[in-house]
Amino acid sequence: MRDYAAVLTARPDDIRSALLGRRVDFSRIFSGHIVAERATARAVLPPELARRAEHEMLALFRDYSAHIRAWTPARIEAEWPAYVTAVRALQMRLRGRFDWAERELFPRLYPLTAAA
Repeated sequence: MRDYAAVLTARPDDIRSALLGRRVDFSRIFSGHIVAERATARAVLPPELARRAEHEMLALFRDYSAHIRAWTPARIEAEWPAYVTAVRALQMRLRGRFDWAERELFPRLYPLTAAA
């Protein structure tokens, strides 16, 4: 996300080459993260909290997928400022999810470290 944010700030001359590969990479990483988080949540959270966490993550992924479909390369180039705003909004949601994992998952995974 930091790398992508840096590209957004720089507004490259060749938007397609600067962003498209990164979008594919992020999608792959995000998909893998969802699987790992789901397994971890099911292992350490109470069942209802794990289900809620899974639904929230899947909603975020659906919104991300809709974002990718809506923001075609041509549209990104034509509407750069709006694209940057849309990406930053999604990144804020993802950062919120990271904060949630820090609060809810990691202390349960590493209880001795969290207590220190």
